[in-house]
Formats: sequence, C-alpha cells, structure tokens
Amino acid sequence: MAMPVGLGGAWEIRKRNFPDLVHFSAPSVIKYDTEWYSNTSSSFVPISVTGRECGLRCDHCNSRILESMIPATTPADLILLADKLAAAGCRGLLLSGGAGRCGSVPLGGFAEAILSIKQKHGLLVAAHTGLVDDTLASKLAAARLDMAMVDVIGSEATIRNVYHLDASPEDCIASVKRLRSKGIPVAPHVVLGLDYGRLGGEVHALHALSGCDIQALVLVVIMPLRGTPMAGVKPPDPSELAPVFDLARRLFPATHLFLGCARPAGEYKSRVEILALKAGFNGVAFPSKQAISLARDLNLRAVFSDVCCALSALGNAGGSAGEARHS
Repeated sequence: MAMPVGLGGAWEIRKRNFPDLVHFSAPSVIKYDTEWYSNTSSSFVPISVTGRECGLRCDHCNSRILESMIPATTPADLILLADKLAAAGCRGLLLSGGAGRCGSVPLGGFAEAILSIKQKHGLLVAAHTGLVDDTLASKLAAARLDMAMVDVIGSEATIRNVYHLDASPEDCIASVKRLRSKGIPVAPHVVLGLDYGRLGGEVHALHALSGCDIQALVLVVIMPLRGTPMAGVKPPDPSELAPVFDLARRLFPATHLFLGCARPAGEYKSRVEILALKAGFNGVAFPSKQAISLARDLNLRAVFSDVCCALSALGNAGGSAGEARHS
C-alpha cells in the first residue's frame, strides 16, 4: 500500500527515535467498544477526591468533568473503593478533583492511602495534581505515585481569565520541576485552544517544557461543554493545530507524545488524530477508525491498553494491553 502523503520532518524525527509502534489507549473514563478493542468499566477508573466540589470553577469545565468521576473524599473512602475496584479486576486509578484557590488538588492527605493501595493491590496510580509545592511533591513521592499530570498554560492572562487563578506559566513549570526533583514521572498536559478556542500561550508552554525532564507530553483540545461559559466555543481549526503538533515533535524528539482523551467528536476528532500521527505522535487515546487505518498504512504496529495514554511511556502499563484485532 502506498505511504500516505503529508509526512515531513516531524515524522522522520519519530522514525529515528522510536520503534514502529503506536499506543492506542482506552481507559474506563469513556466506553470504547469497537471491532479492534473493547475496554471495561473497571479497568482504569477516574476518582475525584473532592467529589463535585472545585474552588476554581474554570470556564472550560465549571466542575462538569468531575461529575463523571467516582467520588472518594476521604482516605478511608479511597481505600474502600480501591478494594472493591481491585476485586472487580481494576488495574489502575486516575486521581483528580477540584483545585483550591492555590491551584492545587488536595492530594496530600491521601498519600498514605495511595501507598497502601499500591502495596495491597499493585494498582497503577496516576494523578492530576494541579500546582504543586515542595510539601505535596514530597508526599506524592512517598506514596510512590506512578505518574503526575500537570496542566501547563503558557499565558498568564489565560490562567487568570479561564482558571481564575493568581498564578503564572512559571508556576506551572516550577510544579513540574518539583515533582521531577522527587523522582515522580511527569506527563504535562497542554490544552490547545484553552483561551476560548484561540491559540495563544501553547507555543510558549511547549518551549518552556522543553527544558524539563519529563516522561511524556500530552496534548488535548478544548471541548465545549454544556453548562460552562465555553459551551458555544468553536475549537481551533485542525489546520491551526498541525504546526503545534509539528513543533511538539521537534522540541521533544525522544519524548513520548500523546493525543489525549479530550477533543471534540465527529469528523473533527479523526482529522486531529490523523495530523497527530503524521506528526510522529506515539499514541492516541480512543482512536477513530480513520486513525487506526492510518497507523496500519504507516506500518505502525498498534497496541491497545486500558490505562491512561501517558502511562504507556513507563513501559509497565501492560496486563490488559493487546494487539489490535483485524489489523
């Protein structure tokens, strides 16, 4: 079969630095049932340590995302929930929650519970941390957190206007560096179009992160959610995202790049996935038929797993991974 057109320098960078393998992830946050792969409702479960409460009420979320997570607002609740999920075959947890006015998700009080869960059940545990100080970084390191995920925003105006947070891009980078200084793997997330669908600080965020020792980089696209101030926002045109994807691959030639869960559905979704794969991304969450077909045309061996995409970079996210059926 002829190689698809549109491959350039970013693709060549990927070819030089990585094997011909693509990671397709489908954690339990969304049901994924296709001819190629099916996940289960208890494989990798999102949990909110604040329930539906959030002190920031960011314009793009307004705590709506928390509604899809299982609440566990005390360490005892988290341990009990983990016991039940492990008995049902769960392989990992994604801990998140609403952030306080300091921009941090209150995970410090859960550190001992996280360690207990990992020791008892051997579960993978990843966490959206928000901004992190030295104390929280130390506690999460003692908990043996498998992966920390930090939103890195490159525009101070966007941080203030969308996140309602008195912080700077430098604070985001400092959080990444604090976590890494404690030995915690980090997969920063950059939301494309976070400024009401406009691209602004994303390029600055990528350049700032290029000086950090990170294990993976996850790019997602703003999703207009009902019940939020951004419900009617138009996301960036995929043609605007292509140079950002290309830049990410060039700035991070040997770092795993992933297109994460969040992006608008339909034709937009598949167009963005195709651009990411052609730019040499290592993986895509919840891939469309078109993305899976392109991976085959690019001679990439597709491997599915039911954990968060960034955990594929650690090399220990197996257990439920499998080759794509009918590929």
